Amino acid sequence: GSLPWRLALGPCEKKWLPKMARETCGDTDRPTAHRGADGADDGSMLVSVALVLGARSYHIAVTGSDSANGTAAAPWATFRPLAALTLLPGDAVVLRAGDTWSTPLEVKGTGAREGPPVTIGTDDPRAPRPTIALQGTGTCIRAASVGRLTVSGLTLRNSAVGLNAWGTKGGGVVEVSDMHFL
Repeated sequence: GSLPWRLALGPCEKKWLPKMARETCGDTDRPTAHRGADGADDGSMLVSVALVLGARSYHIAVTGSDSANGTAAAPWATFRPLAALTLLPGDAVVLRAGDTWSTPLEVKGTGAREGPPVTIGTDDPRAPRPTIALQGTGTCIRAASVGRLTVSGLTLRNSAVGLNAWGTKGGGVVEVSDMHFL
């Protein structure tokens, strides 16, 4: 389904979606997910534009090249170049609409909770969704040291875990909306 979720991450918590989101801290295991702030599906979509001074957008399209610079005009083909980066508040990972990848997307952040979130989304919310399709195991999206993360407009398919995000000291916030988990 297409449900918006807001998940608060504490310093030793992990979240897994689409199944019941859980926070795990020591021996405590309790569900914590809830629908958007007002409890309603407002149909909001991620606009993946980096408007923060110094923020970057990293574009990925299956027709791109990992030796390119990751811009809209010269996108990367795979998620590998992201592994070498630490995403800053306001940075965006933009996946080409209609494209499908068969490897996990892994990102790491600074853990900063101030400023705008790091976003992962599509370049065209009106076109077919970008898809990450695994082989029945693994995690489609793994986000480490997230302070604030927004994920929207994607299809995550055939994985054991759709999204696994964890914060750093002081926790973090992950917002998930307009997603398909299949």
